[in-house]
Amino acid sequence: LIASSRRQALMTENATPQEPRLDELITRLDLENIDLVLVEGFKHVPFPKIELHRKALGKSLLHPDDPDIIAVATDHLADCGDLPALDINDAAAIAEFIITWLGTDTTMYGARP
Repeated sequence: LIASSRRQALMTENATPQEPRLDELITRLDLENIDLVLVEGFKHVPFPKIELHRKALGKSLLHPDDPDIIAVATDHLADCGDLPALDINDAAAIAEFIITWLGTDTTMYGARP
């Protein structure tokens, strides 16, 4: 499922340009046959997030102000407080973090398998 302000894959056109709602987009998925939904964007929607931060972009970290961020993946040493800091260029390590988190977090967003 790919979404922007004008289009969503499933190849449906929006009548008027507007930002899609994540909860509405997820209802289009076959939730009986998937274990995980990875979302890009929607940073103001409350759900567990891994913040992606590249120093070259010159933006500040979001995690101090977003309690839904569970880790920070970055290309530099950053003050992540109590959050895990992941190497943004190590996809395997990020995947392992997600698998571990899914297996251990049973309180924040419902029971995990």
